[in-house]
Amino acid sequence: MVEIHLTGQSEKVAAENPFNLSPPPLYHQIRTVEALKNAPLVMNAYNTGTGKTVASLLHLFTLTGRPRDNVLFIAPTNELLHQHYEDICAFVAENNLKFRPVEINAAVLKSLHANDRVDRNGERFVDLILSNGQAFHAELGIDPNDHDKLPLILVTNPDLFYYALFWQFSSFDQRNLFHAVVTRFRYIVIDEFHYYDSKQLANFLFFMALSKDWGYFGEGRRFCLLSATPDEGTRTYLDRLFGADGWVLVSPENEPAEASSLPTTPVLAPLTLGFADETIEKYAESQGKSVGERLRSGKDGALIANALWRINQAHASLRASIASESMGRITGAQPIEERRKDQFKPLILATPTVDIGYNFKKQAKARQNLDFVVFEARFRDELIQRMGRAGRVLGKIETNTPSEAIALVGQESIGALQTANGQTFSRAEFLALLKRTNALPEKEDFQAYVSRGGLEENVFPLYNAKKMLSAEGRQRIEGLFETILSVYAPNSKRPLWSFEAHWKKQEAIAGWLRDPKDSYSRSKLPEVIADYFEWLTGGKPEANDIRPRLNEFLGPQYVDGIRIYCEMERAKIQAQFSFRDSFSSPNAWVYDPDRLLSGAETTQYDLIHLVENYQFTLLEGTQFQQATGKTPTRESICVRLHQHRTERLRVALRWRPPRLLDGGWPESDFIRCFSAGKPVALNGIQLRTDEPLYPEIRDAVRSQYVLALLVPERLFGVLRAQIRYRAIYSRKLLVDLPGEEKEFEVILGTNALLLEPLMAWAFQQAQVNDDAIIL
Repeated sequence: MVEIHLTGQSEKVAAENPFNLSPPPLYHQIRTVEALKNAPLVMNAYNTGTGKTVASLLHLFTLTGRPRDNVLFIAPTNELLHQHYEDICAFVAENNLKFRPVEINAAVLKSLHANDRVDRNGERFVDLILSNGQAFHAELGIDPNDHDKLPLILVTNPDLFYYALFWQFSSFDQRNLFHAVVTRFRYIVIDEFHYYDSKQLANFLFFMALSKDWGYFGEGRRFCLLSATPDEGTRTYLDRLFGADGWVLVSPENEPAEASSLPTTPVLAPLTLGFADETIEKYAESQGKSVGERLRSGKDGALIANALWRINQAHASLRASIASESMGRITGAQPIEERRKDQFKPLILATPTVDIGYNFKKQAKARQNLDFVVFEARFRDELIQRMGRAGRVLGKIETNTPSEAIALVGQESIGALQTANGQTFSRAEFLALLKRTNALPEKEDFQAYVSRGGLEENVFPLYNAKKMLSAEGRQRIEGLFETILSVYAPNSKRPLWSFEAHWKKQEAIAGWLRDPKDSYSRSKLPEVIADYFEWLTGGKPEANDIRPRLNEFLGPQYVDGIRIYCEMERAKIQAQFSFRDSFSSPNAWVYDPDRLLSGAETTQYDLIHLVENYQFTLLEGTQFQQATGKTPTRESICVRLHQHRTERLRVALRWRPPRLLDGGWPESDFIRCFSAGKPVALNGIQLRTDEPLYPEIRDAVRSQYVLALLVPERLFGVLRAQIRYRAIYSRKLLVDLPGEEKEFEVILGTNALLLEPLMAWAFQQAQVNDDAIIL
């Protein structure tokens, strides 16, 4: 085991306290609010645990408090946004600021009922923004006698923001929501900006580009990005949009020299950092007694794993030496009320839910909230984020009590750090050591997507907005497109009209599937049918030749194939407009009396996860109700968990392609249509394992379309190289072809879109030379 010592870290205290804060503000917090006076965008890149959230909130003092000084605060997970909401409420109250903080996620939005007519989430969202929250007094806890139209601080997740900006709510509300989001917010804070992949980054860049091109920065709009580990790709895109001098990075690396004489205050306690070649469940099995001894000595700690199954197996092992009242879980499977209770327990077992800014709260503790943390780390940013959970002492009375962290990594990483064993470093020196030795790799992103699918995706709101504008407004749309093109794909010559043609086809597909008699959709359908035959046969007929024979093509001979193709296209677009991964198996209703999955007796969770990790029996709905008192929805899958599997059961997929060609699919035609490097949507997938499955479970995803990138065996090596340093995983897909079963590796959901441009060269080479072996 390698052991490294990190010194405590202090941050400079600002020379002045213009807002009379207690405790006084840090220097980087004042740098941030000062930069926001002139720069349209400021990124604070100070370390985890040094008060970046407060840095962003200081800008509230500079706003006038008028009703239109609304603030949008975006946090990547609902758990984190709840913590931010609580902190923002406290900040506003303590400083007597005239703002109304409101926490909104999908569940809260659905619960809002201002009156009987409000029955759509989009309509509720519009009413919430336009009324600054007053339309929903009772649900939001606003005093009914409080009629002050205070500016809103809308604390929400990026999903709702994205669906509003990208016209994904009901067609009745799309236009109003787009207008509300574009016009109503003067200050936008995006927390944990490093968390987002390139697809999501492109969505935020679109809003920044719109704000710049349409004059909102001139009216005082500002963006504040918070990220302890910003990457070079993000900086490159911001440079393209704003110019290298048009935005401000507030970071330890560019502190002015005159700051060196400022007084300091501790923010991180000294840390002993060990490295071990182990996984979290094995560590819990072998070191459970020592973890228990730490707790009994009055220490608080956390175990963090990359996978839920690992953290739950660790929990099962620790039960032998640690009482349940001393140990809690913060995971996606844990119901919200259980998470809120568990956060105060001495030992927390957590999944990456806590990576992104989550604060481990304890009751009135004088020193750091976490004394020790044990965590898995595949990538450098995971190591920095997770070790930074321990030893946070900003604002604490005791600041010198050492903390301990144990990073569970591979033997390669340990070998790379062997020469540093026993040495002491500052945090900055340690980061330099990691980079110099490449002890842990950087997580690779999907920037290639931005210039292809990202450009196409981000033109969609322009396509919709253009239809409702005057000639002058349409010129603004075209100008914004040129700005987006210069940021996402500066070498591209593709014109706006070609993207518009694409979205017109997709509009026709959606309309025809909704109503086959719709005249507008039918008028555009010949172009879609031409695309269908090109996909199916490799040859594309002229749309003008199809137009006079449209009824013939929509007759019994072709219509089923055309409908399947349109359904596949529609499913691909739906995946493209999913802010997070578009694929998940159905949730099962879980009866868990032994608390194997979570701290609750009943919950709902991903069916494939249950199949892979637990022994269980299937229950009828009535049996589930009798056992739990809960009533599952009709046709839900209900299970009773018995125990963890001793060995995980890997779920593969099986699929039979639709009968679109007479005599079935020759392999060459199948490869051209379904495995040519383009994601396709598959319908009729079955789950398959080495053990028999209940029919209900085997067919659980059979009725849905699943977007997939099919990779043939000859490209398995390329696929593994591309996903090695990315947080995505493949599954085995077995395809029933005439006379044989063909094996593919498959990337599912939105990840298929992200990986497509990275695999493009390999697929092209494979098509050029059928005999080539590509590694």
